[in-house]
Amino acid sequence: MKMSNNDHQAEEMQEYFERAKKYWSDELNIEKLIQVVEEAAGIEIDPTSEANMILGRMWEVVASSVVVKGVLIERQEDTAKIYDAADVYVKKAITCYERFVTTHPDSAEAHSALGGAYWSQDFKKALAECELALKYDPHDSDHKKDVERLKNFIEEGETARDNRNVWHYIVADSFVDENVEKVPVEEIESRIEESFNKGLSLYDEGKYEESIEYFNESLELAHKLSREYTKIWYFKGFSLGHLGRKEEAIDCFEEVLSRVKDPDDIMEIRKCLGRLILLGTLEEPKYIPTKDDLSDDELNKALKHLDEGIEVFKELSVEKNKNGQNYMSHWRSCETLQKISLWKKLWIVIV
Repeated sequence: MKMSNNDHQAEEMQEYFERAKKYWSDELNIEKLIQVVEEAAGIEIDPTSEANMILGRMWEVVASSVVVKGVLIERQEDTAKIYDAADVYVKKAITCYERFVTTHPDSAEAHSALGGAYWSQDFKKALAECELALKYDPHDSDHKKDVERLKNFIEEGETARDNRNVWHYIVADSFVDENVEKVPVEEIESRIEESFNKGLSLYDEGKYEESIEYFNESLELAHKLSREYTKIWYFKGFSLGHLGRKEEAIDCFEEVLSRVKDPDDIMEIRKCLGRLILLGTLEEPKYIPTKDDLSDDELNKALKHLDEGIEVFKELSVEKNKNGQNYMSHWRSCETLQKISLWKKLWIVIV
């Protein structure tokens, strides 16, 4: 039996879908994901072909990817802007489903898909489609649940716009469950340590630029486990600091500072932040800046980090003396901070 043209289109679209999955599961590369889906959308699809359903699903995945990356991974503050950007792709999915529903008006699957896409846009339209899905497949428990939930949302005065975040996470979860190969946690943890250790070896050799590549790789893997690997941010900050990439290094150390509790760690990070803001590098500076080289905000921020680091050192020293401990064992890590304390006072007067 020969395949029809519609079957060929569906098969071709599924191949695009397989390509798109790679950019979700391996690296969540939004740009490449969109590129593949837009290429697929360039195919002239017959309205009766299942390819419409596959393309609609792909646009939904793009939409949820935009939200997952912007809200959960990058933690951008303007979430409304992210959801608005994702809506563009949801509407493309709706167009695909509507095209297929027109030629398959009694397809419960098509009405359910269209209702699902409307879920993030318009509850009343979503309900109408879900009721049609239930009409054509009255024994499907999921259709019944969808209808009940939507009725409750509408009765309680909820809007689709207010619940967009829920829809995107549901789409993302369902896509992962259905399509993405599960990688054992132990394997990901092993790959994180492997990348980190390679970066650390390069750092010890003074190959800071190369070390950052491995630190970034290990951080990307850590995102998959939703875990915080503070040590990776710590050494990435040092690599950037030695390269004089001031702002990036400061971001890394501030990330570390928000997580660490140990006084020795806090003291070290405060010292690095103060030095970076004042000197712009963790290397020996070729030029010592004066107060005129820094804004009042930068100067105050740097001195605040140094002052707080010094206070931690004082508290740590007192605590260790109380416990009968010899805090001289900590002298090596504290010595630089004490020197900076003296230098800071002289710097303010001299320059």
